Formats: sequence, structure tokens, C-alpha cells
Amino acid sequence: MSIIDHPKVTITEYGDHPDFRVNPRTGDEQRGHCYCISGNVGFGFHSVKVHGPDLFRYRQGAYVQDAFPYLSDGDREWLLTGISPAAWDEFMGPEDREGEDESEATQ
Repeated sequence: MSIIDHPKVTITEYGDHPDFRVNPRTGDEQRGHCYCISGNVGFGFHSVKVHGPDLFRYRQGAYVQDAFPYLSDGDREWLLTGISPAAWDEFMGPEDREGEDESEATQ
């Protein structure tokens, strides 16, 4: 079960936003609506925007990484566990950022 079914999470229609029309999985222009999934399930408030057809696929049983390949690892973790990226950094320490070497990450 993911946090999508949690009572403190809302799924709001975001509309056909011009900055969020291209499906990164296929590169095609997305004709469906977008949705904002947001909430605070005990590990910090967070929200993500997803394509409607991808949300449908996820609710039908697709793996989170297959349904939302354009989301960051932290966003997908939040959908699965409710732990926001900020809460993850607070509990576990900041992760090494891609493109930074170890000395830059610790400054």
C-alpha cells in the first residue's frame, strides 16, 4: 500500500499545465490532465505533480519507478513510505548529490 490511500493525502486535479505536457517516458505531448498528490503523513509535508495516465497505471499496480520515471528517487520514496526528501535528509543525513565529488558534498 502506498500513501496515495492515506486519509491525510489529497489528489487534486492540476489541469493541463503548459510546463507539464511532455511525457518524459515517451517524449510525446501529454494530452491528459495532471494531478498534484500532497500531504503530511507524519514525516513532513510533500507534494508531487504527475500525469493522469501514469497515476492510473500506478493505481492499477504498476511499480512506482515504472509509472513515474520522471520523479526523483525522493519523490518516489515519499509515494511509497510517506518519508519526504527533507525528512530523509534530516534522519539519514544529506545524500551525495550527483555530479559532486566527496569534498564538495561535505562543505
